[in-house]
Amino acid sequence: MIAVIALLVAKIMEELKTIISENSGAVFAMKATAVMEIRGHGIERDLMETNKTIAASTHIAAKKG
Repeated sequence: MIAVIALLVAKIMEELKTIISENSGAVFAMKATAVMEIRGHGIERDLMETNKTIAASTHIAAKKG
C-alpha cells in the first residue's frame, strides 16, 4: 500500500514538473495575477506560503528526476 502511494506521488510530481517547465511563464503570470486580486482580502501571506511549498516540492522533484 505504501509503495502504491509512493509511486502515485512520484507520478504526480513528475507531471507537475513537466507542466511547470512547459508553462513556466504562464504559471508565474497567473500567480502574479492571483496575488494582485487577493491582496485586498488579507490572505496574501497564505498564498505566498503555498507558492513557496509548491516551488520547494517542484525543486526537490526536479533534483531527483
